[in-house]
Amino acid sequence: MRGAPHLEGKHTFRIGTDGFRVFPRIETVDPGPAVEVRGRISSGIPGLDDLMGGGIGSGEATVILGPSGVGKTISGLRFVTEGIAQGERCLYVTFQDTSDQLVKMAAGFGWDLESARTDGQLVVHHVPIGELDLDLLASRIRDELANGHIQRVVIDSLAEMVFACRESDRFPAYARSLTGLIRAAGATLVITSETTTLGPTPEPVGGVTFLFHNLILLRYIEMNSATGRAVSIVKMRNSDHSKYVYRFTIDARGFTVGAALEEVTGVLGWSALRTHHT
Repeated sequence: MRGAPHLEGKHTFRIGTDGFRVFPRIETVDPGPAVEVRGRISSGIPGLDDLMGGGIGSGEATVILGPSGVGKTISGLRFVTEGIAQGERCLYVTFQDTSDQLVKMAAGFGWDLESARTDGQLVVHHVPIGELDLDLLASRIRDELANGHIQRVVIDSLAEMVFACRESDRFPAYARSLTGLIRAAGATLVITSETTTLGPTPEPVGGVTFLFHNLILLRYIEMNSATGRAVSIVKMRNSDHSKYVYRFTIDARGFTVGAALEEVTGVLGWSALRTHHT
């Protein structure tokens, strides 16, 4: 555009009943400065807040890493359930489970999300994987943040977003812009990410964990031929946290953190644990 600024790059557009609509690349949109929020908010998971020095910092971005079935979605549901209990408005973005499936899953643990969804306190945005477009997703999230004071956002999960990125080198910039957009609204973000089931945990797809303030690792463990689950706080950028690895269970009450795994080694790099004296 001669003599005038414009938003560079390729932008998604759609033609529908309302005509021609363009969805700008989120990297080209300035979200403005982040809303200043202070204090900590509860994850809602018994025992986890203690490991994090009192909870998640308000306005921060947290990634929960773990293999399929380990409890990432349950963690996200518990996070929004806690927010609803505190009178907060929440947004849950899902690429696999539908809104009804998530509500049913939560009900199995005694968490009533149906009422919150009905009265607008909970917004569930389900995007089937085959229809996922990153620019449309960013536009929808931006609209939800603008239309009402959203205080908690869950995105489940990172892997589908990486696979939907048509330009492989674009994703880090996109993820940085998306987290910046959510933080600019004063909301706290939790996003899940898939890892391998067995063996050492590699860097998750997308290679963007450096963008997040906090990193929580969930994994399966093997102890005396029995399969269990373990959780550890890998990093918290602006806060102290527990450096130990803890067992956790999922039962009728949901996700509960148990005792630290003592006198064993190999928790992070091996699927089988070994005692110090062996």
